Amino acid sequence: MLRVNEQGAALASFFFGALDSHFLDLRTLFIIGFGLFCLSVASFVVNEYIDARDTDMYSARIKSLTKTKVVPGAVLTLWLIFSGVGLLILFEYRLFWQAIITLILGTIYSLPPFRLKARFAYDMVCIYVYLILVPYSIGFSLTGTSFFQMFTIPFIALSCFLGVAEGIHLLGDLDADRKGGLHNTSVTIGYSNLLKLLVLLAFASTAGFLYLFYQHTHWWYYPLLFFIAIAILALGYARGNIYNPGKLIARFSWATKIAVSFGNYLYIYQIIVIYFLSR
Repeated sequence: MLRVNEQGAALASFFFGALDSHFLDLRTLFIIGFGLFCLSVASFVVNEYIDARDTDMYSARIKSLTKTKVVPGAVLTLWLIFSGVGLLILFEYRLFWQAIITLILGTIYSLPPFRLKARFAYDMVCIYVYLILVPYSIGFSLTGTSFFQMFTIPFIALSCFLGVAEGIHLLGDLDADRKGGLHNTSVTIGYSNLLKLLVLLAFASTAGFLYLFYQHTHWWYYPLLFFIAIAILALGYARGNIYNPGKLIARFSWATKIAVSFGNYLYIYQIIVIYFLSR
């Protein structure tokens, strides 16, 4: 229910933001990273509990909560514990607006009657803000840099890269979301249009990372070129099987699991880079 191994996007964006802002205090980063992790887990607790009543009933990935009754009080207790710890940590470092926005958006993304997850465009904007934009901004806040100074090619390329990763997850869940009655972005625009959008994001990300390579700067992004190439191949496969939803769902469910494993190795890589740059 906590989905501890799936807290990827927020932490990846957070550590890359630290590298781009040159905030390299590992001890502080570990503490704040744990706070972000707790806030992310709090949002996933709500998501798992609500989804078990509709979309997860049709998901290709077997979810235990669809077969197990969970007392609402237990969900509230977990949410209070993880959100409380996360808020305390971020407040300690005076990251007030980041903490509040992350908690609010992470909660109303799944929680009725707001449930932004079920609404066209709102779902994507919500994910982008609380899992990518806000975590990335933390390093810049800690170095006293203006919020608007972080909107550079590295951030845009990273946003597109993480957008592709999230989009592949949405492709895997599209059929379940449709059967569960959601009217989110993927259901509204359909497989074909979502694939076209993800291909555009993939090539935009590739162009951004290649530009950094050409300029010999922000070298910590270079390894992502390999993974964006794999993503483009996966999207090409999906395009070739656009009229075979069963095969698409199976392939992208598998891709989501691979992405989770990749995220775990990515954190290790980011921490190693920060360690050596801080010496």
